[in-house]
Amino acid sequence: MPQSLEYWKSKLPPTLAEVGANFTVNWADAKNVAWLPQYDYTQYPIAGMAATSFFQIAKGGVDPTTGLQKTLHDTNMVGAGGQISKPKTFLAMGVQFRFFSGAPAVQFGSTYAVGAKNQAADLEAIRQSGYLQFKIGDKVCAGEAPLDLFMGGQPVPKVDVETTDTTTAGAANFSVLAQATIAGNEYEITPVQIPENQNFTVDVNWFEGAVAMPSGAKARIGARLLGFLWQPVQ
Repeated sequence: MPQSLEYWKSKLPPTLAEVGANFTVNWADAKNVAWLPQYDYTQYPIAGMAATSFFQIAKGGVDPTTGLQKTLHDTNMVGAGGQISKPKTFLAMGVQFRFFSGAPAVQFGSTYAVGAKNQAADLEAIRQSGYLQFKIGDKVCAGEAPLDLFMGGQPVPKVDVETTDTTTAGAANFSVLAQATIAGNEYEITPVQIPENQNFTVDVNWFEGAVAMPSGAKARIGARLLGFLWQPVQ
């Protein structure tokens, strides 16, 4: 078991000497390393899209899909888009595709779980579609279809429902709370380094044609590269 997990589970702190030797934020003549996945999100139109490329627009840049400036809510890419900024380096160990339906989780005046139904329909449409490819320069490091392979597993709708008879007074005012989500393991890859200032991209293509959202709501999609980021000493 890693030392840090032992401290976490026992709630017994390490000595200051152990902190200095193993957990200091500044290492002499070395770069600091931490588990810091890189992420990038954008909007998915109701009518779908033919293709999109992630990590090409850094924080502060304008997302062409939304027309809005990207913040940390959208990406943690800094510097030039499509690169790990100097003097950092990243060891990629896994890839994730993320999807969030825009269908509301709360539905009013309904006698069934409309929220979960719409979210699950959107999720089902997306997970069976698309082709994802992770490239560093011209080297393909991962590439498979459909997107479900990168989404952590099968969809698992979670439904909490309140029901009522239609003759009950105020039947049209009760609420249904529901949400569709996914579960499973991350898509692991052979660890590969993204050096500083090296171009990379995660592309998603819908060669079969744009996939519309059955719910009629805009969605949110994203990509995550799982791995370690080496940063300079402060």
